[in-house]
Amino acid sequence: MPRSGRAQQFHVRVWRGLWWNSLEHFSLENKLTSHVLEGFIVGIMEKEPFNLHYRITCDSKWQTRQAEITTTSGQDRKQLNLVVDQKNRWLQDDHELARVRGARDIDINMTPSTNMLPIKRLHLGPGKSGEIITAAWVQFPKMTITPGQQTYTSLGHRTYQYKSSRFKTEIKLDQHGIVENYPPYWKMEA
Repeated sequence: MPRSGRAQQFHVRVWRGLWWNSLEHFSLENKLTSHVLEGFIVGIMEKEPFNLHYRITCDSKWQTRQAEITTTSGQDRKQLNLVVDQKNRWLQDDHELARVRGARDIDINMTPSTNMLPIKRLHLGPGKSGEIITAAWVQFPKMTITPGQQTYTSLGHRTYQYKSSRFKTEIKLDQHGIVENYPPYWKMEA
């Protein structure tokens, strides 16, 4: 769909973490040439408070181009600043992360928001399945980045089956294409 006639859009949601005791305030800003996802998560894991803030910038085709992630867990504070170039090379502090070279999407394990990226990028029709994709998978609390193999299949009416090597679920999107339900981990509250 041509984007030239599309106005800027801004959406805000709140998700409740069902697996981890957490809440996330999420915003999505759709601009003419980019999409910006931002989230702030607060919660308790193993009786310790934590927070995670991220800001992801995607190009007009929903490919990740930049990600800033900051987290505090107990007394431990970590920060990741990632840049993805036009050849899909992931750079952290000007050093390439060769293990995720070619990945087009980031997947942060503490938020359902990053699962929207391949869904929006792949434009799957009902019953259609995308190719196996590799995402740069950021795993909280250690903030390690590894390749994650994923497959998405459209089940119709804004519902997608998500499969990774160890997990399978059905993700339901709202009318704006934002994750509404991701069992058993997240549920939209507002």
